[in-house]
Amino acid sequence: MLDDIELALSKGKIEGAKVLLKEYFYKELTTNKIPCNTCDTIIDDETCPECNGTGYVEGNKTIYPADKEVELKTNEYLASKYVELRKSEYPPIEEQLDMQFKDSINGTTKWADLITSIKSKYPKVV
Repeated sequence: MLDDIELALSKGKIEGAKVLLKEYFYKELTTNKIPCNTCDTIIDDETCPECNGTGYVEGNKTIYPADKEVELKTNEYLASKYVELRKSEYPPIEEQLDMQFKDSINGTTKWADLITSIKSKYPKVV
């Protein structure tokens, strides 16, 4: 699934990637864990670290992630990717400087248009 997400991002399909990421993180964060019957700490096995093993387990419980948690993970992932994706699209600095120089002489906005299109393609996620 991460390959599909990377492909969507590389094509600038941020909303499509967001849908896939939410699905991915929902599955990743959904766990079958055990609540301690003494202190309600969620644990992976039958020994509770919070009560020093005095609690015992009554049975497994599926824990579903909160929507906020999935949204947070999705946004963290996208925030880490947008810089990388923008950098891969920006032309070398020498080329950008040449574009800026020519724009100033010709009265054009090619450089600004290019940078704006890249920033629009890969918006900053906050």
